[in-house]
Amino acid sequence: MTPAEWASLLDVVAKVEAIEAHHAGRIHRDPRGLKLAQEAVQALRSTVATAAPITPALSQPERPDWVRVSHAPRFLPINVTAARMRAKRGQASGTGRKVGRHWELHLPSQPEVAHG
Repeated sequence: MTPAEWASLLDVVAKVEAIEAHHAGRIHRDPRGLKLAQEAVQALRSTVATAAPITPALSQPERPDWVRVSHAPRFLPINVTAARMRAKRGQASGTGRKVGRHWELHLPSQPEVAHG
């Protein structure tokens, strides 16, 4: 089951649970509608329970080796100015480079732990 299919299935479950809650309310009592909604919720919950182990875990997206300093805050816990300074300082050691007019920063293979 793809992530999109999984999301749509969970959306349907939420909608059917809302219908069940509506039919179980004090103002609107419809025993036949309530029974149908409860059966639908039970069927969908069993489907979700059987499909959950089959669904693969979503992997984290691949990190690029080099990233522009303007995009560095997406991957590192630093701001653009700090990334630019790090790239300029790291030009001699190979952790920074200038491509055209843009500075790029070499990302470590493992994500950094955010300090804070």
